[in-house]
Amino acid sequence: MSWRCPALQAWFDATRTVNGQYRHLRLAEDGRARPAALQDLARLVREAHADARTHWEQLRGISLDPLAPNAADNTAMPAYPDSLHTITIQGYLGEVLAGLIAENFAPHGIETGRCRRSYFRHTLRRSKRLNAVGS
Repeated sequence: MSWRCPALQAWFDATRTVNGQYRHLRLAEDGRARPAALQDLARLVREAHADARTHWEQLRGISLDPLAPNAADNTAMPAYPDSLHTITIQGYLGEVLAGLIAENFAPHGIETGRCRRSYFRHTLRRSKRLNAVGS
């Protein structure tokens, strides 16, 4: 899954500064591009969590999609990743934004191609938290 996205690239104006070994990338938001970028960002986050959501659905035997037709039957199951601790969700956001910046803006002048995401999702702490909430 590549997160290169014209809408996300248009969301920020990038200014690069290079002075010897010092490099800096400043991203300034272009508010006019925000609505389109947020739609793409939401789609990319859903894609990033799709494998984990599928895994939990298989373990529980139900759909975790809150918009699914049988969502009312799933009230005993916590939403993923919404039921996780706020700090965990903030960590997820940081990982997603770091990947987006690396793939769309090459902050160190290095085209990364694709960044591996999801390091943060496969943790024992997260699994314990979901199991505790879902019990």
